Amino acid sequence: MDAYLIDLGNVLVGFDHRIFCHRLAAECRPWHEDDIHRLIFRSGLNKAFETGRMDGEQFYREVRGLLNHSLPLDRFQEIWCDIFWELPGMGSMLGAIHQRARLILVSNTNPWHIEYTRKQYSILEHFDEFVLSFEIGAVKPDPKFYEAALKTAGAPPERCLYLDDVEENVRIAARLGIPSAQFRFLPG
Repeated sequence: MDAYLIDLGNVLVGFDHRIFCHRLAAECRPWHEDDIHRLIFRSGLNKAFETGRMDGEQFYREVRGLLNHSLPLDRFQEIWCDIFWELPGMGSMLGAIHQRARLILVSNTNPWHIEYTRKQYSILEHFDEFVLSFEIGAVKPDPKFYEAALKTAGAPPERCLYLDDVEENVRIAARLGIPSAQFRFLPG
């Protein structure tokens, strides 16, 4: 393999949007975390942030308007970002792979989350390049996302290996000729 295309969330670092919803609900009563999850993650608001159609301040203002909350931007951003944890063993795995091939981080993400994870987790230093949904205007499993990843890798599809935790993302990448595997972290 010439390049490994590796997803961030639930491959290198665990994350749970429900942590954000729970914490925001505690600060925005009478809202319930299920309502917050629906308003942000099922309405397309998060997707707009992850595709770059909305920047961080616009995202904050939209959520603030929907929930009628008065949290300052910095507190909102702190709650939004503090949803990750490093999965054990990933640093040594990346170090071993990086000796043999290029590493390309491929992630559906937003500018706040990638900035936070880059500061918090040194494992991201192993990567040669990043392909981020908010920068390219497409999220996985959109074929445009994989085209951007392959262009960044500088290798044909058959010379790359793609790892992601989401079955549909893996299936679409494989259909495009990229050898792919669904990653499942098994603790313990």
